[in-house]
Amino acid sequence: MKPWRWLVWLGVLAFLGQKLGQSWGEVQHLPWQKHILAWWLGAGLVTTGAHLWAGWLWGRSLGFLGYPVPGHWAMPLYVRTNLAKYIPGNVWHFYGRIQAAQTCDIPARIVIVSILLEALLLAATALILGVTRWEQWLWPLLALLVVLLGIHPYILNRVLAWAGRRKGQETVLPPIRTYPLALLLGALGFMGLRGLGFLCVLGAWIPLTGGALPHLLGGFGLAWLMGFIVPLAPGGLGVFEATLTASLAGIVPTGVLLAAAVGYRLVSILAEVAAAGVGTWVGWGRRDLNPHDL
Repeated sequence: MKPWRWLVWLGVLAFLGQKLGQSWGEVQHLPWQKHILAWWLGAGLVTTGAHLWAGWLWGRSLGFLGYPVPGHWAMPLYVRTNLAKYIPGNVWHFYGRIQAAQTCDIPARIVIVSILLEALLLAATALILGVTRWEQWLWPLLALLVVLLGIHPYILNRVLAWAGRRKGQETVLPPIRTYPLALLLGALGFMGLRGLGFLCVLGAWIPLTGGALPHLLGGFGLAWLMGFIVPLAPGGLGVFEATLTASLAGIVPTGVLLAAAVGYRLVSILAEVAAAGVGTWVGWGRRDLNPHDL
């Protein structure tokens, strides 16, 4: 590895360590329960699986765009470069994917489309999960209809072009010609795993009943979606925490929700590190992964 890449990785570890230290400091003030570690271990395993699944799904999106790649290449690359998002700017993990993909003769514009497509599908599935909190089925059905129409190639190509301009990409992006239903289902699986991980964290404080699950998953979906779209809320409160407490008020005590949000943040970071470790083990010695990943 070139010296400057070592510096990049040291920067990643420094910012990641800072984030972990901050989260651990917050967790130490939480009310500890008898089985909290068992619940959080389950949450960590599920969330690690979600990140590995996301890496595999990204490989499938490249195949959808006409550049099929094996899962044992896409998954390690995705989870290893994903740690670079903790560097200020939140773009370095994308840069790592683009650089590594070019070693396999995948054009940068294809990787850019796959990144934009991933973001749109995750936002769409978070919306689908979010509307399950309403007892009437009208809203979920309307949301599903909006999502299914929104990812139609006619609309999707225009949204991708707009998103590319917003990110400062002047490259002409290749058009999508087929309906990405399989990718939507895969993204829904990722969001379901993330929601299950949150439920495991929350289960350390309150009993999880069948009747409450749609509300809890719906609240998580909306909170994840808002946190995905907007980085910070006024007053310094994270959008995820603010949306979570607002959407689940009256169902779960506010103190428990804030404790679960803090715990989930720590579990998520540790799960990303664990997924990167799995990716390093799977991709060990692969020359098409090591030269350019961050």
